[in-house]
Amino acid sequence: MELASLLVFAVGAAMVLFSFGSAIREFMIPGSDGRLLARVVVRATQWAFFAAARVPRSEAGRTTVLGFFAPVSLLLIYATLLLFNFVGFALMFHALGPRTAAEAVVVSGSAISTIGFARVADVPSALLSTAEALLTTSMVALLIGYLPTITSAYLERERAIAALEAQIGPIDSGVGLLEEYARAAELDRLDELWQEWTRWFGTLGRSRGSLAGTLFLRAPGSGRSWPSAAGTVLDAAALASSIVAAADTRQADRCLRAGDAALRDIASALALRHAKTGADAAPAAITRAQFDAACDRLAAAGTPLIADRDAAWAAFRRARAGYETALQAVGRLTREPTAAWAERGEEARRRGGEP
Repeated sequence: MELASLLVFAVGAAMVLFSFGSAIREFMIPGSDGRLLARVVVRATQWAFFAAARVPRSEAGRTTVLGFFAPVSLLLIYATLLLFNFVGFALMFHALGPRTAAEAVVVSGSAISTIGFARVADVPSALLSTAEALLTTSMVALLIGYLPTITSAYLERERAIAALEAQIGPIDSGVGLLEEYARAAELDRLDELWQEWTRWFGTLGRSRGSLAGTLFLRAPGSGRSWPSAAGTVLDAAALASSIVAAADTRQADRCLRAGDAALRDIASALALRHAKTGADAAPAAITRAQFDAACDRLAAAGTPLIADRDAAWAAFRRARAGYETALQAVGRLTREPTAAWAERGEEARRRGGEP
């Protein structure tokens, strides 16, 4: 085999290895990062769907359009991997010769479709054709095995959100969540909520890799949004840890750490711009006036608050800085709302309010 043919064969083999390796990382290895091809495909599909979502005038219509984003992105990732496989094997068939480029494409298409409409006479080409068919079948099996996993992860995520909504109603802010618990005289049960959502954030953090498709799955017709639920619980935990006069805030602090870590891991894996740590973040988007208004609401609901409001404000800013930018970045990417308080705070900062 000549040097030029060897180079062509090597390029084709590299494309096939990249394709199959990407399929394994995408569909099998939990928490795997560095999936450049998948990120590129998702981002390209994102722009197309977000442009299409501007056409419907109703929110229901936009939600319907965006509901197809996740499954279409997954199919396009799979199609792109197959395309790499197809082109890579075509290059190898062409390098083995004697074949024209068109003949190599036909042979590769015959093998990848597993139909076998193009026959090969030499043993190396026959072995290569068999390898292409087996790899294609394996990638189909990976996709089929991945679908129940992603569906299970999605249902687990939505189950926790639905349970919270069933317990306290459609609360869309951390202030409202604590207020509801205070009015029901159930502040002593908050530790149960923090423990449950600490586990939830642990599961969410694992979605950054092989289960990343669940991040873009939407709950049709429910009005629920996982970024909104995450922001609501984290805001409530930040308030409970900083202002509520409780003997023990360890569970709330654990929930905050789990949420911080999960959202930053997701934002980093998806290459979203965010503060890497709370120390790197800008001051929290919530203003002091908003914080004081929240404290007044909680006090009116019967929540015991600590006396030093300034110290509580400083503690709240530190707690919220950890997850704020990552939460907003993920919300912008998925086009799902974050907690209502976060949106109002971000608008206030853009208008030049107190940082």
